[in-house]
Amino acid sequence: MKYKIDITNSYEKFIDIDGWSGITNYSSLPKIDQRTSTCHMCLENASICMDENIWRDHILSVNPKSIINIADDLLILAHKAIFTIENIRCYDLRVIYKEHDYYHSSGLTFDMKDRFIVFGGDDVEHSDSNIFGRAICNGKIF
Repeated sequence: MKYKIDITNSYEKFIDIDGWSGITNYSSLPKIDQRTSTCHMCLENASICMDENIWRDHILSVNPKSIINIADDLLILAHKAIFTIENIRCYDLRVIYKEHDYYHSSGLTFDMKDRFIVFGGDDVEHSDSNIFGRAICNGKIF
């Protein structure tokens, strides 16, 4: 089942980027479309916190028979997901590959009400790499 959940106002609580659940999060290098200022990143094995009614209600509206209906389900595992950030103003990436750091960043541009987002995890394609990123945006986050 596919869901598109708007997490713009709660992204920092929805996806377990920090690993507090004890589950390793995997991510791909983000693909940033300079034309539309949109970032897409594939996540695998991602822990999703389901303790907010707004997230459960959306899933249940799409699939009323979802097993997420159980009140005790506070954390679910997303086998595959696409993390999308719209209208990126600036970003920086850090890739650690075999104990060497590689960096890439865009110019620094932001306004007072922009959002700061942290993302990343172990690299999906290379088991000896880690990806860390930060972005400032003023668009939606899915």
